[in-house]
Order: sequence, then C-alpha cells, then structure tokens
Amino acid sequence: MGYFYLIYSAAAIALPCKRSDIWEKGIKRRIFGIPDRTIVGALSAAGMLWLLALSTIAISLVAWNVTTLWMLLGVLIFVYYVHKNWKPGSNIADIYREVPPP
Repeated sequence: MGYFYLIYSAAAIALPCKRSDIWEKGIKRRIFGIPDRTIVGALSAAGMLWLLALSTIAISLVAWNVTTLWMLLGVLIFVYYVHKNWKPGSNIADIYREVPPP
C-alpha cells in the first residue's frame, strides 16, 4: 500500500513541471517560489520512504536517521541548483540534453 502513496507523491511533485497547463487552471500557491503541491508531494514521499525503509531493513534508528540526513542534504543541494538554473524561458531538461563545448 505504501508504494501507491509514493506514486501519488511523485505525481504531485511532477505536476507543476510536466503538466503546467493543468496546474495553471487550479489554485496556484507558491511557498518560497516553489509550488505548494511539489512541497507537499516531497514531504509525503520522504515520510513514506522513511516508514517503508524502517519496516523492511533491520538497521538501528540512529544509523538510519544519519543516512536520511545525508540523503536529504543531497536532495536540498539538487533542488537549490534546479531552482537557481530555472529561469523564464529555459527548460531544465534541455540543459542536460546538450553536450558542452570542448
């Protein structure tokens, strides 16, 4: 059942970016420039992943929390750079498709 929640969370995260036409028709709230649905989807995905992993892996809670904090730091760095490079008129997917000059 938890995997279904992860799929719904991924859909909430991707909706404003992949289907902006649908997102524009609804209520458009942003928190620090990020759509609220993306934030709620990310929080629900993180919580569900934490619960699923704790229920399936025999690891101490302290070790698990340290690992989770390191992964959260990596996600925050990624989100920071995506937000920094997300300017009007530039597509993030196109940035990674082009080959840099030699």
